[in-house]
Amino acid sequence: ASFAASVGHYDPEITEPPTGVPPIMIMDNLTGANFIPTHYVDISDFIDVKLKALSLHKSQVEWMLHHDHLDFMDMVKTCSRARGYQCGCTYAEGFRPCVSYGRMTVKNLLP
Repeated sequence: ASFAASVGHYDPEITEPPTGVPPIMIMDNLTGANFIPTHYVDISDFIDVKLKALSLHKSQVEWMLHHDHLDFMDMVKTCSRARGYQCGCTYAEGFRPCVSYGRMTVKNLLP
């Protein structure tokens, strides 16, 4: 989809020339293991909203607690806190560009 977005005449409603292949950002994994972000998004003002949204997935949260003895909510908050430490805020999410297609360049798209 990223490549197709830059193809001319892909959408006949668009009259402006294509701008190139937009970058794809890969989000951090659940535990942050073996993932080195290059970009961060400060989510300090939204951590409670994120945790509330995640808590609505009761079947998954309860299953992880029962199956793996893992408090998913605590893990998400802890990982977000660790990423926050890395970039100088309270809570953050980490990303890095997908470089599997060499023409993609990351511009400062993330706040």
